[in-house]
Amino acid sequence: MYVTGAGVSGHHSAQHRGLNDRSRLSPQAYLATTGRILRQLAGDHRSVAMILVVPSLVIALMYFMFQNAPHRPGTPSPFNKPAWSCSGSFR
Repeated sequence: MYVTGAGVSGHHSAQHRGLNDRSRLSPQAYLATTGRILRQLAGDHRSVAMILVVPSLVIALMYFMFQNAPHRPGTPSPFNKPAWSCSGSFR
């Protein structure tokens, strides 16, 4: 680490942490965090609707938008490509 061209002799421990020194999340902390997030989601109905309803609604609207689009017989519907793209981005 350098400050205005001069070398600084000290090293910060976060910059030189080895692979074996990684802190791990304990199962209790993981479960506590998961429980807190689920409790918050249970109280926030708008977020749940945005997560579950809106992606389905967007894909349904895209289906109706591409429903009458012309395509050659034997080829997939023009809806297939954008639908897969949207479903991949909603994950």
